Amino acid sequence: MTPTSAGAARPADTMTVTVLDRAAMNATWGRGPSQIILVTGEIATICPTCGGPRGAVRGLNAVEDGEHYHVTMWDNTCGHLDMYEAVVREIRARRAATTDSGAPR
Repeated sequence: MTPTSAGAARPADTMTVTVLDRAAMNATWGRGPSQIILVTGEIATICPTCGGPRGAVRGLNAVEDGEHYHVTMWDNTCGHLDMYEAVVREIRARRAATTDSGAPR
């Protein structure tokens, strides 16, 4: 287990990331004030395309339409890009698998 910034332990084969959920943001577009929608969760430390290692996480402070937010970035050493939409799906799939197994989230 590896300690996280909050001090809780997490499996060494995962990393905690925060990404924009553009699909959710697009779904609310035109229905009043838009807002940044972020998703934080665990993803594998390996590239889903080739199985190579994902890069080390680093933070990015950004501004979009006047809203400030913080997301996680990483560069896969293999060069494959992780699209936010795919990362959000991976986070949700891991949460569902954890919930289905009876283990706490």
